[in-house]
Amino acid sequence: MKKIYFLGVLFFAFLFSGEIQAQTEETQVVFYPTSFGISRPLSEIAAENPYVETSKTRIIKEQPDRANRPPQTFIYTAADGPEYGEDTTTWQTTMGTRDISNRAPLMNWQGQTYTLGRPMDPSGAADDQYYLQAINSTPFRVYNKSTGAAVTAATNIGNLWSPATANAGDPIIIYDRFADRWVLTQFGSSNQIYIAVSTSGDPTGTYYTYTFISPEFPDYLKFSIWGDGYYMTSNQTTDKIYVFERDQLLAGNPSARGIYSTFTTGTVAAFFCPLPADAADNTVLPTVGTPLPFVAYYDNGWGGGTDGVKIWNVTTNWTT
Repeated sequence: MKKIYFLGVLFFAFLFSGEIQAQTEETQVVFYPTSFGISRPLSEIAAENPYVETSKTRIIKEQPDRANRPPQTFIYTAADGPEYGEDTTTWQTTMGTRDISNRAPLMNWQGQTYTLGRPMDPSGAADDQYYLQAINSTPFRVYNKSTGAAVTAATNIGNLWSPATANAGDPIIIYDRFADRWVLTQFGSSNQIYIAVSTSGDPTGTYYTYTFISPEFPDYLKFSIWGDGYYMTSNQTTDKIYVFERDQLLAGNPSARGIYSTFTTGTVAAFFCPLPADAADNTVLPTVGTPLPFVAYYDNGWGGGTDGVKIWNVTTNWTT
């Protein structure tokens, strides 16, 4: 695996619309929810359907302290040597020594216990009052951010739907500060993309629930907030980027649209998921029409040829 990752940067641009135009011929599809509902308050659902953790015995192997870990050995391919040289003095063999003794967590409390899916893929988000935590194939919970106290019982995200859906995994928790709403997502075992949007800023209240169907299993889905939609990528055989109609999801429109386009990333072996930019930590939401960059990486250690990064700029026009 090469040590330098930014060998080249290529830029492409797609324009999403009702009939998407792109720089290259790609496949674009508009799709709609297969189900829509409004849940009862989460506080009631969690109280009626609490998750009961079963006792399990695990053998936990002690991990060596970071400072005492053996130096990492870099194994170069034939192509690496001439490009980066064989000067061993350039290899990092020790951990950093920056002093962080004057840094401490603002809050620290016992969260949920991982129980099922592996890897754990934890996700969480916070506003001024609450923190929501979710773990792969494990129920989620609402906490008071100031005290760490649980505000609700732990319950499955799928319990927001009626009838309840399976708690398949890879949950994503988002706080959309620009709308003061919470967005909870996860996949289903039959290619479902489940999206729940709180009807207010109270995460213990009611939610709009949407079910979309992906043409392929949306493994390791990743969401981001942008001015013209909620964007999503995932680890799929055919590379796609999805956009969901943010303003309509927030409004509780049963016909809120989704749209996806296929694109070509190049050869990457095994697991692969491009990542969209995210405005969640911005103070201002990007204006509609501002291109969203999303990134795909390449590494010769993963069958990707020359190390590098591709960046696409994407915009979505929902009016044409």
